[in-house]
Amino acid sequence: MRKLICPKCGSKKVIRPVLSPAGAAFADDPGWKCRDCGFWAPDFNIHKDKMKIRKATKKDLKEMLEIIKVNSPKYPILQAKKELNEMFSKSLLKPTYLVAEKGKEIVGLGGFIQSWADNIVINMFWINVHPECSQKNIGTKIINELIKEIKKLKDPKAKLIIISTKIPLFYKKFGFKKITKYDREYMLMEKKLK
Repeated sequence: MRKLICPKCGSKKVIRPVLSPAGAAFADDPGWKCRDCGFWAPDFNIHKDKMKIRKATKKDLKEMLEIIKVNSPKYPILQAKKELNEMFSKSLLKPTYLVAEKGKEIVGLGGFIQSWADNIVINMFWINVHPECSQKNIGTKIINELIKEIKKLKDPKAKLIIISTKIPLFYKKFGFKKITKYDREYMLMEKKLK
């Protein structure tokens, strides 16, 4: 984060973000405020890197694939490409992918699909965050949004989410419980929905 200096008094004691004073031209916009003289100014750069989570589009596929390549170098890239493209197929059951976008860059992704065996069961997968953006709660935000989207499903309503993971402690905080360990390092987990 860049250091701010108050243009009015030269102080370096600046705090941000601060909402604008009532009646200001940029009402309710975040900005910065000098602790010494009280001067307030809008911060036009504060929204520049704001992250949003949205449904993936075909234009996102290349960046999504790059994140998967970096995080899962042993996974067959052609298989990953097929899995991502399936969202835009004419298949009866298609996956839904969400992406985390910061600025104009995709920094994370995650997906889900109804199970062919029982369509009240949802498989969640490809929860990936670019390593340069890890430890910034992006994965947490993606999972929370995926769960919200899953809860919106109707006819039939989703009852159970299943995920396969190497990091069960991370998913435990979302209410996932261990089912079984398999393939040496993977844990199959479930989350029941009400």
